[in-house]
Amino acid sequence: MNGLESVIRRLKSFTTTTQPPEPTGPVPLNETIFQTFEWDLPADQKHWTRLRLALPSLASVGFTSIWIPPACKAARPEGNGYDIYDHWDIGEFHQKGTRSTKWGNKEELVRLSEEAKGLGIGIVFDAVFNHRTGADGTLPVRAVEVNPQNRRMIVSKPKVIDAWVDFSFSGRNNTYSSLKLDASHFNACDYDHAERKNAIYKFIDHGKDWAQDVDRSENGNYDFLMLNNCDYSNQELVSDAKAWGLWISEVLDLANPAAKGGFRIDAVQHISRGFTKAWIQHLRDNLPGGNNLFFVAEFWNGNIKLLDSFLDKMDLPFLKLYDAPLLNNLASISYGRTTDLRTVFKGTLVEARPSTAVLVISSHDTQRGASMETNLHYKFAPLAYALILLRAAGHPCVFFGDLYGICPPYPSPPTCWGKLPDLVLARRLYAYGNQRDYFEKKNCIGWVREGLKGAGEGESGECGMGVVMCYEFGPEENKPRKGSKDSSKSDASSNGKTSKKMSPLTTATTTPAPAPMPQIRMNVGAQHAGEIWTDILTWEATSVEIGHNGWAIFPCQRNSMAVFVNRSAPGRDLFPVHYDQDFRKDEELLRMTV
Repeated sequence: MNGLESVIRRLKSFTTTTQPPEPTGPVPLNETIFQTFEWDLPADQKHWTRLRLALPSLASVGFTSIWIPPACKAARPEGNGYDIYDHWDIGEFHQKGTRSTKWGNKEELVRLSEEAKGLGIGIVFDAVFNHRTGADGTLPVRAVEVNPQNRRMIVSKPKVIDAWVDFSFSGRNNTYSSLKLDASHFNACDYDHAERKNAIYKFIDHGKDWAQDVDRSENGNYDFLMLNNCDYSNQELVSDAKAWGLWISEVLDLANPAAKGGFRIDAVQHISRGFTKAWIQHLRDNLPGGNNLFFVAEFWNGNIKLLDSFLDKMDLPFLKLYDAPLLNNLASISYGRTTDLRTVFKGTLVEARPSTAVLVISSHDTQRGASMETNLHYKFAPLAYALILLRAAGHPCVFFGDLYGICPPYPSPPTCWGKLPDLVLARRLYAYGNQRDYFEKKNCIGWVREGLKGAGEGESGECGMGVVMCYEFGPEENKPRKGSKDSSKSDASSNGKTSKKMSPLTTATTTPAPAPMPQIRMNVGAQHAGEIWTDILTWEATSVEIGHNGWAIFPCQRNSMAVFVNRSAPGRDLFPVHYDQDFRKDEELLRMTV
């Protein structure tokens, strides 16, 4: 093999083309989910109203669905809803010391749903089936203690405990459902009131046992997660859950084809797969438009083999999972634990099963102080969002805290220097057509989208896109975050032109001879020959002229990125996006809109 052949083979190994499925009708707009909450939002019962006021802004940049927090009555007025008490109370009945939930009342939630639907935004409801808490009383239950690290190992003799498993729902008074819960509807709890003792107690009456069709890669059997563990071998509980699924879908019009809504299923690896599959199929079979429902399950594990196995066993081609391995990869690169950008998708769900992957950069479960805290370096955030928003594969989900900021005790401003709305809008307008990857250097990668006729808004989807990014974790990235943009200047040149503006990601140094500006030669398609492309983020000032055969050199600044689009493309006048990132609306405005 001669030297030229060796170079060509090496380049081909880093350059791949992804062709999205051929459209069979009108090309749909790219879909993007917005997670509408973070863990530490105030418990002032005004969230549904604030979110409703934000809907026009969310729609304007291209969000197509909103994942709302669990809207069911929690055990405490300030509970986020994962401490679930009653499925059938979404802020309608006075229970647990309040009528409204932390987020608001039923009427406000229904109004939110109606206005979202009018804007083409679907509601993704967060369904919590794993457990219940906040019982109205205790009941005697025969149980054994088990080893927390191996739930198949019994560590005590059978005994009667005083378990908080008596759920009367008296405030609801049989409205919608007459089912009361008792020990027969659970198979374990984590507290014996008689002894005032915390432990994992497995119930043993009537042959009770752990569900076997759950994750067993940890703790022997991971049926039990927390609180009072629901037992879906009890058919009363199964029937009630199915009826509730139909009811909440109708109340919030989740299956409306004009606004793609559906469900997020919390902690799915701890719930019987048989129940989960039957529940999903029941909704699809019995709800008008049920096949329109969107389903994503939270199986939070970094092992792609476990995610792949779960999807195989569920055998529901439309079911999606969160791509935890991808988030782990992004976090590792952002802090320099991994130094090769080309490996960012290695071992991820979006690599193995692209149509099943919901892509996240952060969530209420992974934000600082959360149970599965996974932090990205703030300088890497815009690059990470470009990697999930502007590529062909996966279903991206933007986190509330990245768009609007996070409340104390770990306050944090919006990420991406205010450019996250620009990236979301760029996805809606321009991220269409064949994708060609140029993963050529460990610290600099890029890709192009060739554009697709009939996609986007107007003719925007035909315009194409070129993305280039550079990142190396070093001493500057170890410095504390500053609150304002870096106003430093750079004279580094690329493509024969001068860049006079430095990205806020880039930190000025005292190095006398800066390294050459990162750049990648990429082909966007001959149909774009002669066009002048510029960076919609304005972090890179260089203009790029597309050659007669579609080739051009695309630069970006060090530890930065650029998103190049034809400067005459439809929609370019919308950039930079002027987005209101003040979610805590004026109190007088809130009162006026109630």
